[in-house]
Amino acid sequence: ALPGVVIRVGAGLYYDTPATDNFFSSGGIQSNPGGKDPVQAITNSPYVAVVSGVNYFSSAKTASILSIYTASQAWKTPKNYNYYLQVEKSLGSKAVLQVGYVGTEGRNLLGKLDLNPSALNTTGNTVQSTRPYATAFPTYGKITELATNTSSNYSSLQAVIKTSQYHGLVAQAAYTWSHNLDYFTSATLIPNYYALNRFYATAYIDQANVLTGYASYSVPPLNHGPRILTRGWELSSGFNFHSGQPFTITYPDNT
Repeated sequence: ALPGVVIRVGAGLYYDTPATDNFFSSGGIQSNPGGKDPVQAITNSPYVAVVSGVNYFSSAKTASILSIYTASQAWKTPKNYNYYLQVEKSLGSKAVLQVGYVGTEGRNLLGKLDLNPSALNTTGNTVQSTRPYATAFPTYGKITELATNTSSNYSSLQAVIKTSQYHGLVAQAAYTWSHNLDYFTSATLIPNYYALNRFYATAYIDQANVLTGYASYSVPPLNHGPRILTRGWELSSGFNFHSGQPFTITYPDNT
């Protein structure tokens, strides 16, 4: 045994459920324009006044191109693995240093794939006739497949030093050096002609360096003067520094 040293190890497995809006929202599976109970979005332009006994949908039109939602038959339950290793060392009787590794892995996370994308072209416009299912289903646009085909990874080195009543000073400083990778921070629809592994990169929410801390100092009491001015005073402050998050550069002309 090492005097003043504590080692902590932990791991966990957590199962999750995908966001239900992909199934039950107005743009999800329940709104498919097919099956026994089809749902269709219709428009009536120009707008007409609602008159009792008059069918104001008589001149309405359905969308010419329909979007379809589907779920992969290879659906799996999303899950997260969490694990950590921490070493704590006392620095005398008033200070403690902690250094550790914290990691998280996400598996079978939600992804969206367009099974019916239009072909790439120099205009940047959608050409309906170039979709893979344009001949069999000429009125179908995007066919969004929900799948549990993505993952994520987070690894970090974390260090904390803190003091307790060191000549009236209570303080803590914590530093984290980390890297967060995923396919999508939120599920994004991608055409199926792209290789999915091209999207595995630094996450939008990644912050490689984070330094936070605080300090609180109890001012020693004075022997002379009003008690309200000479006793019970404390000085405190805190700080938070972190590196910026990644950002996407978009160029308006894709020709």
